[in-house]
Amino acid sequence: MAMARYVTLAIFLAAIGGGCASPVAERPPDVTFAHLPPISLQVRTIEVVSVYQDATTPPNVETRFASPPSSVMQRWAHDRLRATGISGIGRFSVMNAPVTEEALPKKQGFQGAFTVEPEYRYTITVDGQLEILDEGGQRVSFAS
Repeated sequence: MAMARYVTLAIFLAAIGGGCASPVAERPPDVTFAHLPPISLQVRTIEVVSVYQDATTPPNVETRFASPPSSVMQRWAHDRLRATGISGIGRFSVMNAPVTEEALPKKQGFQGAFTVEPEYRYTITVDGQLEILDEGGQRVSFAS
């Protein structure tokens, strides 16, 4: 009879322990633009650069994102821009890509206790620049 208690206790503890295991966090899928048609540029080569450096101090929070906007913009350029010419350089530059977090006010009192509200507002600003340069590095055209 004592053995049956130990077996029952062991099964009970195993069930509780198994139920407390934390779920495995799944990595979100990569953001890609490969499914979209390419954008042909009459240049020999394409460069993708980032002037913007992700900020690590509040209110900036872009480093918390699995895919920061600056990385997504660079991925867009790699996936979409195609060099189809024989001379010149196409340069895509990430100029700005901050994400800022702002705490939102909460309803107070009885109504606040039964209301589900967002805690934060996130503002994402992106700014990119596409330049066409001649072989000497002089700007021929650009779009921002």
